[in-house]
Order: sequence, then structure tokens, then C-alpha cells
Amino acid sequence: MHYNQINVILVLYEPHRVTNMLRIKLTQLLDDKGFRERKRITLNEVTDVTGISRATLTRIVNVPGYNVSSDTIEELCKFLECTPGELLEIVDD
Repeated sequence: MHYNQINVILVLYEPHRVTNMLRIKLTQLLDDKGFRERKRITLNEVTDVTGISRATLTRIVNVPGYNVSSDTIEELCKFLECTPGELLEIVDD
């Protein structure tokens, strides 16, 4: 018995994916708050008032797309007197 060899080409199709990232505009809103209050606001001050660790705040400022909890977003919004929509921005990855 003779078998014909059949070559199968598997094409992996991955549709164009648009990935987005949430940007936390902490630095910008700290500058705005400092301007309104006519003083420089440090990350240490944010830590003292909100209870958010200095390490977490540093990561938010320096690591694009850093994931934070909703509790952290809530505390930042209270401190900055803003809404989540003002604090967060969706940007293309």
C-alpha cells in the first residue's frame, strides 16, 4: 500500500492587536496641586498623608504601566482632589 505524503502548512493568524496602557499622571497632578498651594509637594509628603509606601509612589512615577490597586488610586485621588479620570490616562503601548 502506498501512502501519499501530505504537507500541511499551519498558518498562525494573530489579528492586529492594539495594546493600551494606563498612565498615572501623578507627577503632573502633584505639580498642579503644588502650584495651587504655592509649595513643593514631595513624595514623602504624599506617603505621610496617604499611607502609600514611598517605593510604590516611586514605581508609579518611574515605571510606565506600573499596576496599582484601586485603593491606591482612591487614596491618590483624595490627596490630589481629583477624579480617577483626571489621574488616569489610556495611552497606546
